Amino acid sequence: MKYAVFWTNTALSDLKAIHGYLLEITDRATATRLIKDIRQATRLLPEQPRMYAIFPESAAQVRHITVHAWRLLYIVDDAQRTCRVLSVTHAARQFP
Repeated sequence: MKYAVFWTNTALSDLKAIHGYLLEITDRATATRLIKDIRQATRLLPEQPRMYAIFPESAAQVRHITVHAWRLLYIVDDAQRTCRVLSVTHAARQFP
């Protein structure tokens, strides 16, 4: 059975902020394409939720996907058969 992929409000807010930032530094078509690429990065999760590595800075089983200069953090819930995208941050961001 496939897993459902959900984006948290935080992750959706991150996408909106990233899009706004990209519009400041590039053209609309490029900004829109990058956001589409970020969203499309989760397309394989329903079939292969563990295909990406566990985020090394995470104490929990948080996994990460890198798309261009951006990192999506997500968690797999086997009981609910879901993947929740927790946040989208710049890949250079340091975590405590």
